[in-house]
Amino acid sequence: MSLHRPEIFVYRRWKLRVALVLLLVTALVGGGLLYRQGLQAGGADWQRLRQRLAAAEGRAQALAARNARLERQLAMLQQARRVDHEALAALRKERTRTDARLQALRKEVGFYRSVMNPGSAHKGLALRDIELLRAGDGGYRLRFVLTQGRPARGRTSGRLQLTLLGRQAGQARALPLPAPRVKTRRGSAGLAYRFRYYQEISWPFALPADFQPRQLRLVAVPAAGGRKRAQTWTYDWEAILVRDTEEG
Repeated sequence: MSLHRPEIFVYRRWKLRVALVLLLVTALVGGGLLYRQGLQAGGADWQRLRQRLAAAEGRAQALAARNARLERQLAMLQQARRVDHEALAALRKERTRTDARLQALRKEVGFYRSVMNPGSAHKGLALRDIELLRAGDGGYRLRFVLTQGRPARGRTSGRLQLTLLGRQAGQARALPLPAPRVKTRRGSAGLAYRFRYYQEISWPFALPADFQPRQLRLVAVPAAGGRKRAQTWTYDWEAILVRDTEEG
């Protein structure tokens, strides 16, 4: 009997440690993470961007440290002779979630850094994170983020034009799409885009039944300069279409 008592004591210590780890993880994750609040139709002021960047970096560092602790705990649990399998599975599941959220936070930090310091002398717009989603009504929704190509010194505005290139009735055709009216941060209907640092655009549309899209062409015409300073981006339809995803 004296030989088995140390094993029972060690097993209970591991049970207590697993319970403490799960309790800490649940409490920390319950606080929530920083989501992008600024990706709306209007711009965001510099101070808010700095605050969001600092908060995102702090949370990313905390998550990285917590994830390292979880990995150490998992390694010790795996070496133990008698481990509660349910606790081990819960710890692995929580570590997987932490990894995913950490990656999301790192991506968010990178986004804010690129907005605050584009690192480019280009005076025009930059387009990023473009994706084409299938809508629940059988249509589509184009989403992307517009940023200024160099550190912002003032607001920029203008209008967007979207054209689909493909085939219809056996003939090549360019299909212009009506531009949605995007609300500015003040809440009033305004130009297709108006921002200082960045703006997310969401563009719903539907295709004619017999139209076969091949490419998508987006043109940004600034309010200052007009067509002479217009920018054009062209994407292959299949390259930006998000597979197996449908908007609700």
